[in-house]
Amino acid sequence: MALFIITTLLLVPLSGCIGDDSTDGVDGQDGADGTPGIPGQDGQNGTIGQNGTIGQNGTTGEQGPPGMEGETGPAGTDGLDGVNTLVNTFTEPPSENCLGGGTKIEVGTDTDGDGQLSHDEVVQSQYICNGGYSNTTMLTSISLPSDNLECDSGSKVISIGLDNGQEGGNSANGILEQGEIESTTTICNKRALRMIKNINPSNSPGNYDVSTSSDWEPSGLGPELFFMSSDGAHGSELWKTDGTPEGTMMVKDINPGTESSYPKEMTVLGGEIYFWASDGAVAFGSLVEELWKTDGTPEGTIKVRDSFSNAIRTGTCNSEGLSVWNGSIYFSGWNSTEQYSGCELWKTDGSTEGTMILKSEGVDFDASAFIEVNGSLIFQEGGTLWKSDGTENGTQAIYGNLSYLTLQLGTVYKGEAYFAAEQLWSGTGVELWKTDGTTNGTVLVKELNPGTSASGNSYPNLFTVYNGDLYFGATDGWDWGDHGETLWKSDGTENGTVKFFEEEWDWNWEERRPRDLVVINNLLYLTMLEEDSTVRGLYVTNGTTNGTVLLMEEVDYVASELGSYPIRFDTPFGDSELTYFIVRTEGYGLELWSTNGTASGTSVYLDANYGPSDGVKMGFSFNNQIYLIAEDGEHGLEYWTEITYTEVYYT
Repeated sequence: MALFIITTLLLVPLSGCIGDDSTDGVDGQDGADGTPGIPGQDGQNGTIGQNGTIGQNGTTGEQGPPGMEGETGPAGTDGLDGVNTLVNTFTEPPSENCLGGGTKIEVGTDTDGDGQLSHDEVVQSQYICNGGYSNTTMLTSISLPSDNLECDSGSKVISIGLDNGQEGGNSANGILEQGEIESTTTICNKRALRMIKNINPSNSPGNYDVSTSSDWEPSGLGPELFFMSSDGAHGSELWKTDGTPEGTMMVKDINPGTESSYPKEMTVLGGEIYFWASDGAVAFGSLVEELWKTDGTPEGTIKVRDSFSNAIRTGTCNSEGLSVWNGSIYFSGWNSTEQYSGCELWKTDGSTEGTMILKSEGVDFDASAFIEVNGSLIFQEGGTLWKSDGTENGTQAIYGNLSYLTLQLGTVYKGEAYFAAEQLWSGTGVELWKTDGTTNGTVLVKELNPGTSASGNSYPNLFTVYNGDLYFGATDGWDWGDHGETLWKSDGTENGTVKFFEEEWDWNWEERRPRDLVVINNLLYLTMLEEDSTVRGLYVTNGTTNGTVLLMEEVDYVASELGSYPIRFDTPFGDSELTYFIVRTEGYGLELWSTNGTASGTSVYLDANYGPSDGVKMGFSFNNQIYLIAEDGEHGLEYWTEITYTEVYYT
């Protein structure tokens, strides 16, 4: 087509001659249009345009028939405990707040759960002011709630009214009388028990899966309490709790399956808990108890010395405990590599290489009752007193030939440890001794009951230091017509060791029989037989006979069996005004009680198992919180904590 067009143009005749270069020629006429070319290829797609607007919804269709009922879903988790509302009231002296004085009322929420309304928890304050005592004067009175409300300590009734002499009252006398009361607000504080977690739901009442022996007492580490328990699927293993259900769990299944490891003698050293436990290993036909430690995690719960060829076990050795002294733990244990079967004195700093035999005396060396005296570790082995500086050469005997040696009952008083013992062939019975950690300083304090026969023993026990003196129980005669066991005190000298009570009851060979001595809140508490009775009572003393008061009667019957459930004191539970203890009475069974040191201020604090049945078995104070091993009549023994709440009544 291009060649045709060119040829055609060449054949067109010229319309004129070529002109001069000075002027342009006339433009020729336009040629005819050529034929259309071949169509080109499609171009690229353009960009997508914007969406149009959404149209209107259509009309709702008819409701279909009901579907089939679904299955019940699983139960939800327990919600968090609510926050209690607390109220404080104070007497307001004459001031700019109340010119004539009055009452300040603070209201707030117990956000930290300590049962007390602190300054930062107050959300509202109000003053109820007195006037100059006229019939229009607003008065306020504060009193205690009636007993039928069963309010606990700190409860109060706030009454408000005008001093107008209504209903027979005296007008403008400055006293709010009954007929003048217009409104009352009763603040009723109450307490109750909350089960931390039903660890073993299969436990029935009376199933004491949680042992209450002192060997199994819990021990705290950081914010957690460690203890022994069983969930029914596993044996008795190591558990921990922070006081919440979700924070209560088994630390490790040391003896796997339904078998038990029985962790006991929990002792804290260097941020870890040490304890005896069995992982199922057997030697000489019996389970082996080895020394373990835990940091609270499964992987951090390990044997202190992970080698059965050097297994440490209690066996027949003394099992009274692990004693911490000077950065190490001392105990009596057995070494399987030895050729003899006997006990030895061990120490450990928690490491494998730092776990070693400190003293071995051949066939048997069963050390016990470790007490620090004047910078040395004093202990007994058989009928011999020993002391140690933590080295083998520095572990030496200081006094021997003793029988009935009971150093574990001793208490350090004025730099000396007191204990009961009988020196063989001395002509004295079991009497009061003391030691300063030296041979010459180990001496008989006083022969309280002269003689060597069974009636010539005084059996001193329960040594307790109070108000600058050493108190203990002892007898100066067992024969009828002499004196039975009573309370003594001593200043450490023979002449200064005397009976606490001056009266002597010749008719009663048991006399007072003091038990359960403990010092709490600068008072000495103890149980004794009541005068002219076989019934045991709870007493408190300030160190004088006139200041010795009976707080409650019939804490335990002792006629047939002395102290089958004796009173048990533990550490006070963080309240500076109350002393807490566990005691068995005829009407309540074994429950938690409290006292402020007066008979009227002694009452049941928490009744776990209502009625005469036993409820509380053990109690502990940890992180300013009460922990109880108790049963409520519906479950077996479980761990419980105290909760407080407030009920407010308006009239």
